[in-house]
This record gives sequence, structure tokens and C-alpha cells, in this order.
Amino acid sequence: MRKNTYISEMTEYIMPKDTNALGILFGGKLFSIMDICACIAVKKYTGRSAVTAGVENLLFLAPAYSGDILHVKAKILKTGNKSIKLSVKAERENTEKREFSLISKGIFTFVVI
Repeated sequence: MRKNTYISEMTEYIMPKDTNALGILFGGKLFSIMDICACIAVKKYTGRSAVTAGVENLLFLAPAYSGDILHVKAKILKTGNKSIKLSVKAERENTEKREFSLISKGIFTFVVI
């Protein structure tokens, strides 16, 4: 498997319980989904479990709203003896307008256990 291909992709429907009073997705919920997607990529790549060691440059670029569809993708950037660095990005899909937009991206580091 090549490192720079997406090896984990998740799709979620943004529900009202995951948003604030304005209907905007909570940053913590988005981070959690991105972290899970990255962890799945590590599991698929190594066949072993892993834990999050750190996150760099996590940017929240735009909001996502209740009713949007969230697409998260993770790809391997670099592997070491026990650590793996991944790029994770999240996009929102507005189904009414049939538009996609990047809402978050970051670099996640995992340690294989």
C-alpha cells in the first residue's frame, strides 16, 4: 500500500445533537471523528492498535451545519518504528446546493501499541 493514498474514509450525517444553538458542528465532535478516521487508517495499515500521540496544525477552516454530510479522509504521510504520521481532512457536503467545501485539516501522530 502506498503511503500517500487515502486508506480510511468516513461519512457522517451531522445531527442536531452534534451542534451548538446556531446549528454549527461542535469543534470537539469534528476532532473526535477525525481522530477515529486516523486511528482506523493506522489499524488498516499496521494491523495493530494505536493511540493518538499528538496533533499538529489542526485548522478549523469553515463551519458545517446540522443536516450537512461530513466526509473525513486520512492518509499516511510518514512511518517510523512505532509511530505513524497522517494527514486528515474533513469536508462538508451541502446536499441542497450540491457543494463540497473543506472545513478542517490537520496532521495526526499515532503510536502503535
